[in-house]
Amino acid sequence: MNEPTSVTAQRLIVVGACDGLGESLVRALMGDHAQVVAMDADARGLARLQGPDAARVPTLPLKGPPAGALGRIGNAWGDAPLHGVINLMPLRSPGELDLNLSVLRAIAGGFYAALRAHRAQVITVVARPANPSQLAQAGLLPMILQAQDTLAHDHDTHRFNTVSLPKGDTSAAHPTVMALLRGQAGPLSGAHLRL
Repeated sequence: MNEPTSVTAQRLIVVGACDGLGESLVRALMGDHAQVVAMDADARGLARLQGPDAARVPTLPLKGPPAGALGRIGNAWGDAPLHGVINLMPLRSPGELDLNLSVLRAIAGGFYAALRAHRAQVITVVARPANPSQLAQAGLLPMILQAQDTLAHDHDTHRFNTVSLPKGDTSAAHPTVMALLRGQAGPLSGAHLRL
């Protein structure tokens, strides 16, 4: 199967779209004519992201616990086209291990039919803490990588990749995520790209 070299017309979901990296990715993807659905629990942030052209950036507010909301949305999505999910929740809640694991599980399970039907990829972006003694934050990356390995093994029809970066420096994440979406890094699955 040939990998795409463009995101044009790809249907992509950005979870945690209202933070700086999420906003820049949504705008870049829209500029490249991807079909982007921005998801976040921050309804005001979603409205700000839409700006005056609300029809251009479809948004879905995550009401209630994010994992439950993602599961419900994914089940409703069915096997409609979906080429990728960018999971930015670990940047928003780096110390919440259970939350981040349940969000990744909800993406894989709730969107299973769409991910499988379209050999989609899930890209999770995680910040590495500056101080390794921050145990909850330091434990997030290994936990995400272990979950990713399990999911990549169990779901060989779609791809799971993780991008990790130093805490507070998301500048290199943007081009890396875009390269993964465009297939410029090859057909990776189960990869950890450490920036």
